[in-house]
Amino acid sequence: MAAGDWDALALADDTLKGMAPVDFMDADHDEFDTDKKTDEYVSAAKRLIETRLMKDLPELVVRAEGPKAFLDAATTITNVAAPIQQMLGWSFLIHYYRQEMFSNTDKFFFLMEESKGSFEVAFTGFASYMQRDEDFLDALEATSSSDLGKFDDPVYVG
Repeated sequence: MAAGDWDALALADDTLKGMAPVDFMDADHDEFDTDKKTDEYVSAAKRLIETRLMKDLPELVVRAEGPKAFLDAATTITNVAAPIQQMLGWSFLIHYYRQEMFSNTDKFFFLMEESKGSFEVAFTGFASYMQRDEDFLDALEATSSSDLGKFDDPVYVG
């Protein structure tokens, strides 16, 4: 299985259109504003996911030799492409709304909290699935110089 590339993975416009269609509309042109999706915000979103993996799946992350190697392996699994985009989108929105709170505290605070809840659901589902997917464990083993082995009792994430 080919190695994936977490660093090069882009946050799809369609992902944000489905999650925050109103907040990302350009009022002057009545179309989706892709300028709000900055590299800085996408990088912050990825760092949140990497940090959560270290917290919730430390055994797999250590054996993968880091969260980026874990996610490189995860991006090779086609049936989790949509959940990865969901995690990335909700994580992006958490960061985006946190920054926007400085201009309008109430509205963006509630949107940020709602995004956090949705991120938790997406992340927990992803983490639970990845611990059990044989293709992923094989891909993860291929990214690691150590023998990963299979987990008979996956760590509970919840």
